[in-house]
Amino acid sequence: MWIYPLLNLPIGAVPDITNNQVQVITNSRNLATEDVEKFITYPVELEMANLPGVKEIRSIPVRPFGSNRGVRR
Repeated sequence: MWIYPLLNLPIGAVPDITNNQVQVITNSRNLATEDVEKFITYPVELEMANLPGVKEIRSIPVRPFGSNRGVRR
């Protein structure tokens, strides 16, 4: 009895199951890659690590840009 209504139940939407992410992109034309990592990327990582609910932090320093991504639970 309950199987027929269950199988014929219309589904109108799919829930969004992706996690919340924040990406910080920085630009410094005058610094070498090591300096971008030391003076920009690493301090941003430290501040992002102190945010509540942060599960993972990924960083990609590529001259002259720095990219940090924080993933929340």
